[in-house]
Amino acid sequence: MTRLNRILVSLLAISAFLLGMDSASAQKAVKVGKKLPAWEAGYLDIHFINTCTGEASFIIMPDGTQMLVDVGGAVMDDELALVPIPDQSKRPGEWINRYIAACKKWTKNPMIDYLSITHLHGDHIGTMYPEAPMSFKGNWRSTSLADVVDNNKVGKLVDRAYPNYDYPSYTLDNKHLANYIKCIRWHAATDGMKIERFVPGSADQFVLKYNPEAYPSFKIQNIAANGVVWTGKDMDTVCAFPDTSAFVGKGKEKDNSPSENSLSTVFKITYGDFDYYAGGDVSHNGSQYFAWKDVESPIADVVGCVDVMKANHHGCWDANNDYFLEKLSPLSIILTVWRTTQPTGGIEKYFSPKVNGGNADLYITHLEPETEEKLKDYMPRVSSKDGHLVVRVNPDGKTYNIYILDESNISMKVQKTFGPFYSR
Repeated sequence: MTRLNRILVSLLAISAFLLGMDSASAQKAVKVGKKLPAWEAGYLDIHFINTCTGEASFIIMPDGTQMLVDVGGAVMDDELALVPIPDQSKRPGEWINRYIAACKKWTKNPMIDYLSITHLHGDHIGTMYPEAPMSFKGNWRSTSLADVVDNNKVGKLVDRAYPNYDYPSYTLDNKHLANYIKCIRWHAATDGMKIERFVPGSADQFVLKYNPEAYPSFKIQNIAANGVVWTGKDMDTVCAFPDTSAFVGKGKEKDNSPSENSLSTVFKITYGDFDYYAGGDVSHNGSQYFAWKDVESPIADVVGCVDVMKANHHGCWDANNDYFLEKLSPLSIILTVWRTTQPTGGIEKYFSPKVNGGNADLYITHLEPETEEKLKDYMPRVSSKDGHLVVRVNPDGKTYNIYILDESNISMKVQKTFGPFYSR
């Protein structure tokens, strides 16, 4: 799609609103400097909560079903880690709780119906560090995941490794994992939280819980996990990895074994004409030594074209290969970061003519000045470089908007608006 065509479809979308062609889906006016209008039934919200410590996205489905994907909290874990925001008066999980609480006021839903953990790194479940206080509920420390689970009612937690957490065998060496397991197993035994392993190919592991009949076009399709990829037909899957008996080492680039990143869970949300992709930290790292380590390409074949994608692995050099970007060809790319050097390897690939005709919009949740300087030739093409980010899809799924919110607090104050964009 050329830039001219993008402008034309956006004008058509605006005209639809102004002429009242679909008054049921007409949004309240969103003004810069004002609070983001509340979510309403029929809308799909995807909130990227920016703490600069990892990933956390809160999804409000059209009927008010709520889903949190990852609870990042890489604190004191990496010399390149960004300084947490808004500030360090609270732990990242506590800030995430506050943001979620603001969203719950809209939905009147006290539950986190689904908590989906893509993989078992600290920037997705929270780092285990000695200074973290003990939980008020049990014998584990209050890392990000624990902060959320201890303070919210969670219906179902889904991760890639339940119940044994020994795939591959080196997974149990993950220093954050023991704390995570203590926490979730206590809640399963005491609070009734369900725990399941992510099932590639399933379209019923995450479903609308409150009024599914009203939104028949909404679906969350599980695509991949642990190197097992859905074929696109029924529940058929294929394994992109070789026999696990060949796995040795710790999953490093040259090791004959998969990395924790490449084991990430992958899903696609569809709502009418709108499609959204999220794949944790899947990558092609090490594929120059072992071709099967390119997990992105087989995933791209089944995902196909989307409107919005969360970039794999924080936009690092080892992810979002050319083939992957060409197949998904997104209109909007969201890049979440937690290290001072991210994104690494440049961002020119996102503006390739093969990616939506070179017209993809790029949104980055945070950029350090030094990194911005390295990317200066492309910064005029970057739509935003800080802030919480909200993708709000209109009830018919034909259009969506993107809003950048003030990251210095949880006021939901709008700093920038983009759209409406016309879904494909």
